[in-house]
Amino acid sequence: MCREKHLSRCNRASRSICGPCAESYRKRVGRIFQSGWTDRPTDRILLATITAPGDSEHFLPRGDRCPCTPPEGTDIALYNATASKRFNRWIQDLRRGYGPVQYARAAEIQDGKRRSDGLGRGALHFHVLIRAERADQILRDYRTGDPYCAMRLLVEDHGFGHELDIKIVAVSTSWYCAKYVSKSADARNSMPWLDLDTGELINGNGRYRTWTASREWGLTMKALRRIQKAWAQCEWHLDDQTMKWLAAQAANAAEGGALDFNTLSYTNEKGKT
Repeated sequence: MCREKHLSRCNRASRSICGPCAESYRKRVGRIFQSGWTDRPTDRILLATITAPGDSEHFLPRGDRCPCTPPEGTDIALYNATASKRFNRWIQDLRRGYGPVQYARAAEIQDGKRRSDGLGRGALHFHVLIRAERADQILRDYRTGDPYCAMRLLVEDHGFGHELDIKIVAVSTSWYCAKYVSKSADARNSMPWLDLDTGELINGNGRYRTWTASREWGLTMKALRRIQKAWAQCEWHLDDQTMKWLAAQAANAAEGGALDFNTLSYTNEKGKT
């Protein structure tokens, strides 16, 4: 056995498995989220926070039952398993009503000791950056504290909770959303999940993707990695330490001697620098 070792990145998104790779992954996702501003800097970007329905039936100020939660309460495992499909349908309805809509979405898995096993409720929330040509109309159809506004009724129609927040945000919000990516990568292993094919209740879905973006939002992960690779190759050639090392190597070829790693210079055969 040669016992040779090679160091390489594992590219895991979970902090509990690999902190450095999870941090690199978070920064990449943040740059992807940020690219939505770069491509269309004149467009207004909204942040929509969409939550899960309640655990039990509840009522609105006028006394009528809130439509977001069925009388028997919410099955969180079923809600989590179908949340992405219902989110896609919500985006389709936004495009029908408000024209072209591009988005970048980060998933958050709800904490809070509500379960008998001491774990959090485990319900998915979504933080969604939205770039829309008719963003002003979206804001007009959303009114804080109004349970009957058009945007709140729309998310409830797709099975989400009545707790909705929509506001105009700056580019720094990209990093706020990206922080949930690696955090949720840890929590997804314990969130309630229903296998829709077998009907089996599963404690966690380690393959759940904690972020996504529409095709025309901005950069893709593949494109970003390609850009970073090209930059790293260019930086290697321009790095000062590398250039000093190459110059010292050329001097050694002419004079002979051993490399002093502290000074990056070579000694001659008599041991003089």
